[in-house]
Amino acid sequence: LMYLHLLKDTANTGAVCLDGTPGGFYFSPATDPAHKDDWQIYFQGGGWCYNETLCCERSLTRLGSSKFFPKQSSCGCVNVENGQIASDCNCIYMPYGDGASFSGLRDEPWPAPGNKKLYFRGWKNLEATLDYAFQKLGMNNARQVVLTGGSAGGLSTFLHADYVAARVSKEAPMAFTKAMPVVGYFLDHKNFAGTSQSYPNWMK
Repeated sequence: LMYLHLLKDTANTGAVCLDGTPGGFYFSPATDPAHKDDWQIYFQGGGWCYNETLCCERSLTRLGSSKFFPKQSSCGCVNVENGQIASDCNCIYMPYGDGASFSGLRDEPWPAPGNKKLYFRGWKNLEATLDYAFQKLGMNNARQVVLTGGSAGGLSTFLHADYVAARVSKEAPMAFTKAMPVVGYFLDHKNFAGTSQSYPNWMK
């Protein structure tokens, strides 16, 4: 099992969910000493929100507020070693918390219906989680780091692979990084009924 860690000092780091509650992550250490330096970071999926109303609705769920994050989660290691799937690793599971594949980077909150505020800080959540992992969880001793995720988490993998690889290269110089998006590649074509464009049209 993995246990929830809520990020601290959010006033300085800016690492918050859509509703302003602290961002967070789940962590479970490797149990086999042979894999003590193997790491996986997994992005949770959950689509995007495309306007203030939809993002406000999301902020009332586990996809936009840490108030609804379960206390425990689970993780299956997919880190690759010599072409094999490893059975054990240090696993960081990142619950979504924002509506844009961990790419939001807006300093000021955005006004939403009902005099509410939305915080687009997904990038800050990733940044603060990596800071914590390198400084307190031992990822600075990693020998391999695998970045992965499903659906919008797969898109997160595409978007952030270079950044994570650069951080690993700097802070864990003995490690190499691999990106393994499970899904997250959206084709620019009409839906199955032929009536409208799908994701690309919404993301403009």
